[in-house]
Parts: sequence; structure tokens; C-alpha cells
Amino acid sequence: MKNSLLITLLLTVPALNAQCWKSISVGELHSVGIKTDNTLWSFGQDGGWGRLGAGNTFVLTTPTQISTTADWKEVYATDYHNVAIKNNGTLWAWG
Repeated sequence: MKNSLLITLLLTVPALNAQCWKSISVGELHSVGIKTDNTLWSFGQDGGWGRLGAGNTFVLTTPTQISTTADWKEVYATDYHNVAIKNNGTLWAWG
């Protein structure tokens, strides 16, 4: 009984966390994403390129919000930089 409960919990928890993401894009050593509340997040390694969008932070081991606004529509990660579009149509880039 304990083993089946543990397996059920392990399979259920990641599925619950995945539901909060609207989109995710993966770069070379980092990822950026938009949550369902339209906030912008990143995590991974920066490599000195500024691709995390978190100032002088070079490693984010967990997703970290990198913008105080909640109006992001799309985001795309590349090897060294990212581009994102806000709901008002403006284009943003960093890295």
C-alpha cells in the first residue's frame, strides 16, 4: 500500500506543476517560460550572456520570475538570447 501511494504521488505532482505553464522555450543552457498568469520566468545557466534576464545572477536552479509585469504573450529562447512579445505587441530581447 505504501509503495503504490508513493508511486501515485510521484506521478501526480509533476502533472500538477506542469499545469501552471502557458509556454516554455529551451535555449542552450537555459529555459524561459510564461506561466498561465502571463508572468515571465527563467532558469538555467547564464554563461555571462545575460540570457537569464536576472541581472548578475549566473545560475538559477529553479524557475524565477524575471519581470514584474503580467502581460507576456510569447517567448522564444535561443542559444545566447531570448525574445518575447507582450500582449500590446511590443517586442523585447535580452541576452
